[in-house]
Amino acid sequence: FEEIALKKKQGVKTIFLSPLFKTKNYKRNLGIIKFNILSQFAKNKIIALGGINKNNIKKLKMIKAYGFSAISYFNE
Repeated sequence: FEEIALKKKQGVKTIFLSPLFKTKNYKRNLGIIKFNILSQFAKNKIIALGGINKNNIKKLKMIKAYGFSAISYFNE
């Protein structure tokens, strides 16, 4: 919340939140519920990052995000 509040003060229009799902490098992830709570708090455009692949792409319908980025998914 603190980092989002700082970005709002800085006038940032789009915020990238990650990792949404588990990745090789990060075992801790936001998950759908925490992601949605943070995105409601931000009231900015939110982009989901991290761990998005063909197995969990359908779960993106449950998040409140402006968009997503998934390098591994598009490289497959």
